[in-house]
Amino acid sequence: MLIRRELPGDKSAIRRVHADAFAPHYQGEPPVEPQLVDDLRASGAISTLCP
Repeated sequence: MLIRRELPGDKSAIRRVHADAFAPHYQGEPPVEPQLVDDLRASGAISTLCP
């Protein structure tokens, strides 16, 4: 398995993976994790570009 750093075009797919992964825990409510990851990315806590 090859794991690479996130690229700018990956944002929507990463958001979808988090939404799908955590949705079963929220029973009809949208999960908070996709927004949390977006907020961490915006704050610089998650690097979005390859070095």
